[in-house]
Amino acid sequence: MRKAIFPAAFLALLTACAARIPYATPDDPLRCLAPDAVLYARLSAPSIRDFAGVLLAPEEARSLAALLERSSALALGLLAAAPAEAKGRPGQAAGRPPFEAAFLGNYPFRSASVALAGRREWKRDGRGLVNEAAGLRVAFPGPTMVLVTSGPIEPLIDRLIAPGPSPIPAEFAPLAEEDLVLYAPRPFQTLAAAAFGESLGVPALGLIVAARRIAADPAPADYELSVAFLMPDANAARVYRGAARLAWYALSRALFTESAKSLSGAELKQEGRFIAATGLRTSAAELSAAFSALTGYAGGSRAR
Repeated sequence: MRKAIFPAAFLALLTACAARIPYATPDDPLRCLAPDAVLYARLSAPSIRDFAGVLLAPEEARSLAALLERSSALALGLLAAAPAEAKGRPGQAAGRPPFEAAFLGNYPFRSASVALAGRREWKRDGRGLVNEAAGLRVAFPGPTMVLVTSGPIEPLIDRLIAPGPSPIPAEFAPLAEEDLVLYAPRPFQTLAAAAFGESLGVPALGLIVAARRIAADPAPADYELSVAFLMPDANAARVYRGAARLAWYALSRALFTESAKSLSGAELKQEGRFIAATGLRTSAAELSAAFSALTGYAGGSRAR
């Protein structure tokens, strides 16, 4: 059974009291995350609710409906698991990759009445709280942010106070504003190594999959996809266009089912430093399954 990234214990976080941490709400919550993640994701409402099933088991998604309704953006960074963590650390759900997450929204920070620190399973951990059994650390810096991680919370808080640059290169700016954005830096090294155990010699600086939500009320939404590799220069884009097309073919065949044929057959064209395809279309369900599979690959697991 697929393990949700956020377990049910996360429900209790909304009722926690915490000392406010001085910060300015970041324009992009991705700027708070570790700069060395294997895979980044950013979701905006209502895509957060479309993909709640990837982040949470069904019963957890129902329980956390209030949090999801209050969230305008979610940034998630999936980190490469160390060899000792590949089968899950004590307290870490098997199959859940190490992660950092920043929720942006309007949360009941000041009106919270129950201190999470008063619960037996939660203990103070610097400026946050830790649940060792669940493998989670959390911080409530203020009414606009909730921070959650499977690792140390202090670096995540420090990056909220002093955010770094976005991990997504500025060249991807037009695509980076879509409803769902998945970004893999140096995908032929980091993501390939996590998924297959070895790096590949293609010098792509990044791979972005950007999805625009197409409302289809009352039916489930569809998404229009754009995919792009960023190369060091136009010459590299020409040389490695074939490799990028082959990589997208293999990736789309591995991640998608019903739309695999149409997506894998997309013609990736070279435009300057980019090797890209636009106007691709798939369902929210297909994209959700692909997102779930990618979280497994990022965590060093090939199992779907």
